Amino acid sequence: MRNIISFLIITMLLHYFNYSQNLEFVVFNTNNSAIHDNVIISLAIDSSNNKWIGGFRSNVNKFNNKDWFYYGFYHYARDIYDIKVDKNNNIWLSFGEGLAEFDSSEWIQYTSKNSGLPYDRIFSISVDLNNIVWLGLGDNMIVKFNKDSCKIFRNDNLFIFQETKVIEFDKNNNVWVGYYDAWSEDEGLGIVSKFDGINWFNFTPNNSGLPSSMHIHDLKIDSKNNKWIGTLFGGFAKFDDSLWTIYNTSNSGLPNNSIDAIAIDDHDVKWVGTRGGLAKFDDTSWTVWNTDNSDIPSNRINCIVIDKYGNKWIGTDNGLAVFREGGVVGVEEPKETKGISIKCYPNPAEDKVKFSFHSTMNSEVKLSLTNCMGAVVREIILDAGTLQSEAELDVSDLPCGLYFATVRSGGQVQTEKFVVLR
Repeated sequence: MRNIISFLIITMLLHYFNYSQNLEFVVFNTNNSAIHDNVIISLAIDSSNNKWIGGFRSNVNKFNNKDWFYYGFYHYARDIYDIKVDKNNNIWLSFGEGLAEFDSSEWIQYTSKNSGLPYDRIFSISVDLNNIVWLGLGDNMIVKFNKDSCKIFRNDNLFIFQETKVIEFDKNNNVWVGYYDAWSEDEGLGIVSKFDGINWFNFTPNNSGLPSSMHIHDLKIDSKNNKWIGTLFGGFAKFDDSLWTIYNTSNSGLPNNSIDAIAIDDHDVKWVGTRGGLAKFDDTSWTVWNTDNSDIPSNRINCIVIDKYGNKWIGTDNGLAVFREGGVVGVEEPKETKGISIKCYPNPAEDKVKFSFHSTMNSEVKLSLTNCMGAVVREIILDAGTLQSEAELDVSDLPCGLYFATVRSGGQVQTEKFVVLR
């Protein structure tokens, strides 16, 4: 009788998970969608909740949460360094051959030949409180862009010429700039500047609490006007206009000291894209998702944006991931995941369970078992090139209940539910 009752309970659990649980991670890549590139380096969301996705030598994709659109606006594919949306819902792109604007009907390209741009390579875009577009260029320059004329500001107080990697605006419309030096290996060259329209104030490791780093990769400002700064090798910095606080792997739950992306949600929770996975920081505690404990396709995260449902759109070097605690909302999942499959039997299992999996991906195959809480209880890794295999695992020491068997290979993921029942 006990076994019958247990079986009925587990059956109900399976039914519940099949019909009411959304996946926390949904991954789009070139094998399961029409996205043109797996290396995602820029992201933006417009007022209609469309996602604009810039890749490595792939121009730009638009995804309306169901269908994909590709805009090859230039005659050959380019790296899209940055994407921003202004208050009129115009899309702005920066790349190596100038600036592009999309007004929902046509693309307009601006270069040094048809506008006031001093030259064509643009690294970053930002839109201020007055809906004016600002551009980050090399040689310590920022540009207040106008289609007919541009106003150029140059930070001449820096001791070396740098690229403007990121531009943000605080509540007083001061300009905050993070620099990237592409030519030096000096770890002390990461610099942040504040520009009030007239004067520049430069923060360096020598005159402030800014950590020593090679580059400033991202900078975001929260609702309290705190500045959050992502560095290369120097960790995660907070500046409240008087006090600096540094978070790194030695004094916090930050998984890696190289940070490429920051997003701040409506509750001022920081979502930090590192080279060791995705980190969540609520000013007290850290939570980390990586390839070992989740379905995120890569630990190297290049960009993050948050949509109106609270989904985090994460650009990695191995595909586009969508993540939301409790399950992704409002996004149509890939209809078919190609190249990988898994089956498990018997199901329910008592002491041992067999897993049969097939992969056409030329990369290592990882099989992991997790419980309902997401904890990994078993893991197997096979060599690259494994096409088909079968594994038998002893589960006699695992508590009765629902488990998930996940096989990963080459950025592809498949999951099968199974039950341990005695």
